[in-house]
Amino acid sequence: MDSQIQQMNAQIQQMAAQHQQMNAQIQQMAAQHQQMTVELRAIQKRLDGHDRMFEALGARFDGLERKVDVGFKNASARHHNGGVTSDSTPLTPMYDVQNGELISDFPADLNELDALEVGRLDSLLRQVGEVPEDREDDKRMQLMAAIGILQRDQPLSLSHRSS
Repeated sequence: MDSQIQQMNAQIQQMAAQHQQMNAQIQQMAAQHQQMTVELRAIQKRLDGHDRMFEALGARFDGLERKVDVGFKNASARHHNGGVTSDSTPLTPMYDVQNGELISDFPADLNELDALEVGRLDSLLRQVGEVPEDREDDKRMQLMAAIGILQRDQPLSLSHRSS
């Protein structure tokens, strides 16, 4: 019987050793799991940063695409406006360089352009990407050049403008 007890004690000690070994492995696995969790969080942060970067790049690309599109449309409008032969010939409207939208109440022809007040001249100049000059006549000439009117049959006269 003593031999059976000794054999059982040996088995119990062996099981206790296996239990300790399993506990050590579980603790090691828990530490590895913890380390992997930390690394995964760091990777997630980097991915979030990349997502924000790609969103910002997408927005910049959209902005550049809009600028190129507006630039092309305005170049086409300038080309058409360059062929204006009289004060009543319709002007091709241009697009706002800031928002890409067609400029509302763009002058229909040179007669309307001549009648524009200073505040509206300033606004139109900014919308086509120009910094307004100081004098009214200079602003009017600047706007004509900006929209493609480089030469005019009849010089601009203050007496032709409505007050």
